[in-house]
Amino acid sequence: MNNTVFDDTFKTIIEKMPELVIPMVNEIFGQKYSYNEKLTKLVSEHRRTESTTIADSVFSIRERIYHIECQSYDDSTMAIRMAEYDFSIAIDNVVKVHGCYVMRFPQSAVIYIRHTASTPDELVVQVIFPDESKHLYRIPTVKLQNYTLDDIFEKDLLMVLPFFIIKYEKDLKDIASNQAKKHKFLEEFSNLMVRLKDSKITKDFDAIYSDLISLMQYIANYELDDFGDLKKEVGDIMGGKVLDLPSDKLREQFTEGKINKALEVYKKCIARGMSKEEALDISGLPEDKIPKD
Repeated sequence: MNNTVFDDTFKTIIEKMPELVIPMVNEIFGQKYSYNEKLTKLVSEHRRTESTTIADSVFSIRERIYHIECQSYDDSTMAIRMAEYDFSIAIDNVVKVHGCYVMRFPQSAVIYIRHTASTPDELVVQVIFPDESKHLYRIPTVKLQNYTLDDIFEKDLLMVLPFFIIKYEKDLKDIASNQAKKHKFLEEFSNLMVRLKDSKITKDFDAIYSDLISLMQYIANYELDDFGDLKKEVGDIMGGKVLDLPSDKLREQFTEGKINKALEVYKKCIARGMSKEEALDISGLPEDKIPKD
């Protein structure tokens, strides 16, 4: 099982689609942030003497730090790993108040793309201090497959959509060979696409619609790799391109266009006898784009 498909998708959402992360933060932690609230990505790599631990997602909203991990399966060590990550994050953000160091742990959660009956609703670590005082460190878990389409769109949890097809993975062989079940399956994805296009977030952020479709297609291609006809039919409904986010291409084209215009101005300035420094200042051309003599 290639779980990097799911990891890549999750990290792509965190890195490039923060508007989709905010509603999930609201859902998990009971906040009421607007989805255009500023999300600041923080360093998530913590080096220790013998190893390096890397957290999936550490970010801040206003003054609060959040840490979210994404898991494809249950992991018996996850509670301890979360405690380790969060302790490291707290150290990285320690402050000194009136001569006393203050460590504030992040708001943390684990998102399970798949879950079983034994997947806990929260992870718990009992911490016993030298004075024998005890504290239960609790980390909530989120089970994506528990969310229906109604839940997703009513709560704006669009970041769940790329993983939605996973709830069917155990039934795909049956769906592919049964026309009635296939029809119902395809009908649900058609309904999903209609609701996605009409959602408030995709109306406010044009790029999110095409980017989400791309991520949905990416995971669907992986899940349906052994079911050629079904894969094509789902692809026809979704459209999109694998991990090649349309908004990335637009940004690249926009940047390239600006550089080309700046280069034209630069060359005209040089032709009029200006120094390189003056030409750069007027044109706004980056120094690394200066044409070689």
